[in-house]
Amino acid sequence: MKSTPTVFLLTCCLLPCLFAVASETIPEPAPRPPAATLPPDPVEANIKAGRELFQKRQYAAAFEKFTLALAIKPKHRDARFLAGLAAYWARRPDEALEFWNRLLDTAVRNSDEEWLLETHRVQALYALNQVEAAEQVVARIYELRSKAPAGRKARGFVREHVYVGNSRLGCWEAFDEKGEVQDQWSLPVTALKLPDEPVVARLYVTAAPLPAGGNGFVFAEEGLDYNRIYRRWNQRPEYGEVRALLTQVCQGKLAPLEELRVDNSAKFPAAKEARPAQPPPAAPAATGDTTPARTFWSWPRACIALSSM
Repeated sequence: MKSTPTVFLLTCCLLPCLFAVASETIPEPAPRPPAATLPPDPVEANIKAGRELFQKRQYAAAFEKFTLALAIKPKHRDARFLAGLAAYWARRPDEALEFWNRLLDTAVRNSDEEWLLETHRVQALYALNQVEAAEQVVARIYELRSKAPAGRKARGFVREHVYVGNSRLGCWEAFDEKGEVQDQWSLPVTALKLPDEPVVARLYVTAAPLPAGGNGFVFAEEGLDYNRIYRRWNQRPEYGEVRALLTQVCQGKLAPLEELRVDNSAKFPAAKEARPAQPPPAAPAATGDTTPARTFWSWPRACIALSSM
C-alpha cells in the first residue's frame, strides 16, 4: 500500500491530465442551425381554406377546396363529408348524397359517424323529393337515438330545408319520447338577402289548449307584427301532414283560422329594420279564390320586397 504522501503526489500529477482529457472529449456544443420549415400539408391546407370559405357562406368555393383535398387523399373521410356538406348548401343535394352514401357504406354501424351521416342524408333526400327514402332514414335516426352516443345526447335533428323566394325554412324536429317538449317542429324563416341571414319569422307545431277544451296541437306562425294559427289537432300530427300544410302556406294558399296583431319586434329585430315604409300590396286574388288578403307584413311578402336588394 502506498503511503499517503505518494498518493497525494500521484493525484496532483494526474488531475491536470484528467482535466485536459475531459476538456477534449466533452467540448461545448456547437450552435445548431434552425430547424427546416416543413411545407404545409396540401390536404389540411385545402380543408382549412374550405372551412373558412364555408363560414363566409361561399359554398361553391368551399366545395372546390374540399374536393381538391379529396383528390390528393381520396380516403380522407372528413374531406369527403365536408365536400358533401358544401355541395348541399350550394343547393346541389344530388352531389351531397353521393359523397355521404360512400361514407355510409363503410361507416361503423351504430356509431357517431353513422348518426352524423344519416342526419344529413335525410336533408338531401327531402331536397330531392325522395320522400319515401327520407322517411326510411328518419326511422333509422330514431333507432340510432338509443344506440349512437351522439344520438343519446341529441335533442332533435333537422329534417329538411325549404327555399321560398329569397328565404329559407329549416325544419327542426324535437325528440319527445316523454311527451314533455312544447314545440314538436320549429321552422325558422331565414332572409337570405339580409346581412348575416337573420331569422324574420317562424312557423311551428306546438302543444296548446284547444278552444273546445283539452289539449292538442296547433300549426302556427309568428312574424314581425302578427301571430297566426292555421290548423288544430287533437293528437300529434304526422310530419307528412305538416309538410303539406307548409307547402300551402309558402304558396299563400292557406288562410289562417286566427290572425292577431302583436308586437314581435323583440323576436325578429332584423325584420323590423328591413320592413319597407309601406308594405308591398298583396297580390290580387284569383277569381273564385276565397283566401283573404293578408293585412300584416309577413315573410312571403318580405321576400318580394327584398328581391330587388
